[in-house]
Amino acid sequence: MTIPKRNILLKIPSVLYGVGVALRNFAFDNGWLLSEKPPIPTICVGNIAVGGTGKTPHIEFLIRQLSPLYRIAVLSRGYGRKSNTPMEVLPEHTVDLAGDEPLQIKQKFPNVYVYVDGCRLRAMAHFEAMPKELRPTLILMDDGFQHRYVKPTYTILLTSFQRPFTQDDLLPYGNLREPQEAKYRADAVIITRTPSSIKPIQMKLLEGEMELQAHQSLYFSSMRMMPPRRILTDEQIGSSSQTIPPPNRGSEVILVAGIANPNIFFLRQKGEGYVEKMRFAFPDHHNFQKKEVESIIEQLRKHSNAYLLTTEKDSVRLYPHLLSVASEIQARCYCVPMEIAMASDAQAKLLTEIRNVLALENKREKKHEK
Repeated sequence: MTIPKRNILLKIPSVLYGVGVALRNFAFDNGWLLSEKPPIPTICVGNIAVGGTGKTPHIEFLIRQLSPLYRIAVLSRGYGRKSNTPMEVLPEHTVDLAGDEPLQIKQKFPNVYVYVDGCRLRAMAHFEAMPKELRPTLILMDDGFQHRYVKPTYTILLTSFQRPFTQDDLLPYGNLREPQEAKYRADAVIITRTPSSIKPIQMKLLEGEMELQAHQSLYFSSMRMMPPRRILTDEQIGSSSQTIPPPNRGSEVILVAGIANPNIFFLRQKGEGYVEKMRFAFPDHHNFQKKEVESIIEQLRKHSNAYLLTTEKDSVRLYPHLLSVASEIQARCYCVPMEIAMASDAQAKLLTEIRNVLALENKREKKHEK
């Protein structure tokens, strides 16, 4: 875990920023600003650092595990979308309308109700007003840790193994949006992107470093790379989809990543044995321009045996640009899905903990209704 050097001159604005955050949290903690508990059980998945900690894959993990038991709705602010209107996300929507991550979730889980609204309280009222037969029985709130006007039923705080909040500082000196003491608002902390080679002693050391309270749980998760899948469907591509096989170890690749940490994606593909011919790195939630896509396509033409490999999130934003390119190019454009993996005993413990909290909340609601 190598932490990059920081500019000491940024320490002063960092202290001033911390004072502002502390005053806001003090106002919430003492009831001067009010937090409302939603009428529908809500799980918040968030972090206290800028940059990627894997919130969307963890939301998808919870969908897979909990959808057999609950009618789930996902609430997101829809970061990066060009519309401010609260709306239900549909599979046919565009990134500009819905945001890349909400659209990715909806396309992967068509039966899950996905809603985007920057005002979480207003969104909660929307869910409550839905007809009973459609109303969700569980809300997964993506990136709502700092939105303290809503008090979730259960809160999961994510922090990356590569840069845990215990080794970070407040903006702009570091990457933290809140001081690490904000961790005490969480019911569970998950250290994400944990390498498979981690030893039990390292996990124990990290557990001690977190200094969580007795009622809080600590978990470790890692990212499992799934087989690459084409960005476009076979029907959209045509006959080329049958004649061009999928990439495998030793295949030449053009790598494209517009995420918080593109190098993580690039290194993973190297570890899979792909032969990198060119890489394109962009900022997180990057809105691909026509010229940028043309440069990527030009590399695919130049390297006629190479495949485009990108992240799922980037594939959602690249998708409309690929509709008009030659089918032979389309057939070589793939994304690499990622799924969350946890040790089986840890996963069972987390899900049991969540189910118990939600069952208790439902009991309270029924008693209140009487």
